[in-house]
Formats: sequence, C-alpha cells, structure tokens
Amino acid sequence: MGEVESVSGVLRIVTTERDDLRNKNEKLKIKLKQLTTEIETLKERSRKGKFLIDNLLEEYKEECQKCDDLQQYMRERDLLEENEKLNQQIRQMNDLNESLRSKNEKDDMVEELENDFHNFPNEIEELRAYENKLLQENLNLKEYLQVQKYGKGNGKCRKEKSQPNMLQRAVSL
Repeated sequence: MGEVESVSGVLRIVTTERDDLRNKNEKLKIKLKQLTTEIETLKERSRKGKFLIDNLLEEYKEECQKCDDLQQYMRERDLLEENEKLNQQIRQMNDLNESLRSKNEKDDMVEELENDFHNFPNEIEELRAYENKLLQENLNLKEYLQVQKYGKGNGKCRKEKSQPNMLQRAVSL
C-alpha cells in the first residue's frame, strides 16, 4: 500500500500543480484579454490621434496659406501706397512744371514789355516827327488852298498868319 499512497500523493501534487497552472492560465487569459482590449483602445486612440494630427496639419497648411496670402496682400498694398505717393509727386511736379512754364511765359511777356518800354521813347520821337510832318503838310495844304481860293495878298491870309503857327504849337507840346 505504500506505493498507492505515494502514487496518490504524487497524483495530488500533480493535480494541485495542474489546478495551479489552470488558475495561472485563466489569470493569463484574463490578462491577455485586458491587454488585447488595451491594445485595441491604444490602436483606436492612435487612429484618432493620426486623424487629429492630419486635421491639425491641414489646418496649419491652410493657416500658412492665409498667412502667405496676407503677406502678399500687404506687399501689394504697400506697393499701391508707394505708387500713389509717386503719382502724387508726379502730379505735384507737373503742377510745378506748369507753374514754371506759366511764370516763364509771364517773364517773357514782361521782358517783351520792358523792351517795348525801352523802345517806347524812340517810337514816341518817331511818332512826334511823323505828327509834325503831317501838321506841316496840313499847314502847307491850308496855305495852298487859301492861295487858290483867295489869291496872294488877301486880307484873310494876313489874319491867319497873325494866328500862332500850328507847327509851333505842335512842337511846344
């Protein structure tokens, strides 16, 4: 009987070890399920994270494009402002040029008038000389007409001679 007890003792030990291994196996299966669930959760999180990262990258690209567009707009606006300033300067220069042209025309007119003024005394003298010549001719014509009408030595001729000479009056002016 000693053998049966030793076989039954070994059998109990083996059975206990087998039960312990089954318990450990069950615990490992539970742990495996937990880990599998955790892995699936992490995979889902990873997919969601990748999706969020992709969305964030897309938003970042859009924001970068907006920033580039804004910078381009600001460069264009600055160029337009600079262009408007240059156009304003051109208008001012054109106004100044027109003003100078007008001033030069006025200066030319003043110079012409000054030249005319300097020549004016000469012209006055020429006109006086011409006037005197005309007065003399007029006087000569009057005398000629009187001679033709009344003849020489008539009293009217003497009367007119007593009046001051027209030529003398013109010269005195």
